[in-house]
Amino acid sequence: MAKYISLPSCIVVIVLCICAVSMVACKKNSSLSYEEQKKVVSNTSINTKIKKLESSLESMKDENKKTSLLTDIAVLQLEKGDVKSAMESSARAVEISEDDFRALYIQGKSSLMAGSYSRSFERLSRSISANDSYAPAHFEMGNVYYKRGDYHNAIKKYNRALELDKKNLDTMNNLAVVCASAGQLKRAERLFQRVIELQNDNATAHRNLGILYDTHLDNPRRAMTHYKRYLTIVPGASDRNLVELWISRVKGANK
Repeated sequence: MAKYISLPSCIVVIVLCICAVSMVACKKNSSLSYEEQKKVVSNTSINTKIKKLESSLESMKDENKKTSLLTDIAVLQLEKGDVKSAMESSARAVEISEDDFRALYIQGKSSLMAGSYSRSFERLSRSISANDSYAPAHFEMGNVYYKRGDYHNAIKKYNRALELDKKNLDTMNNLAVVCASAGQLKRAERLFQRVIELQNDNATAHRNLGILYDTHLDNPRRAMTHYKRYLTIVPGASDRNLVELWISRVKGANK
């Protein structure tokens, strides 16, 4: 949820202009991009898995196994972006077993994606109460706090998620973003660097570290290095024109 560091308002104006240009360009090109083609293939595979699970569900009598199947279906539905179906499947699971922490977690995550922060908070709280060692629930709770602008509690929840899953790159990245937002710039830098140590081609971390050096730590040379690395990893990035603009600006400032 807290995927990227936000930019100062003067740069946001440029971002909006570039996005508008990109949207016009997209309308002119009716063919699918590489990323869109991958999405179509992925969704086809997910739909096949869902059908198999739904077929097993029809004959399942054991309630615990039925709850698990419904939750697995909800996970796949959420993976392909079908939030409504994921909420319905996880709700059916909770009807059978009201304390199933995975089903409650999916409900909480789905509610957050749908913009219902209060329902998300309630469901994730129940998931954590049912199983305090389930890292994904703490991670999503961190996302809820972040969306509410409560950086202090967001950091606490991301810290807890990281305690339980020490090498989770998404948690490190989100924690770093919130630390940057909260003014903990050096910790944010260390976290992004740690992500890159564990996965050198992590595009999100390179993009974020570039922004951190560019707008917060006044290090244009390093900013440019990470922006370029981001574009090397994701040559077809939807924000390529924007990042190239950042590189040009940083290059000018570095002369």
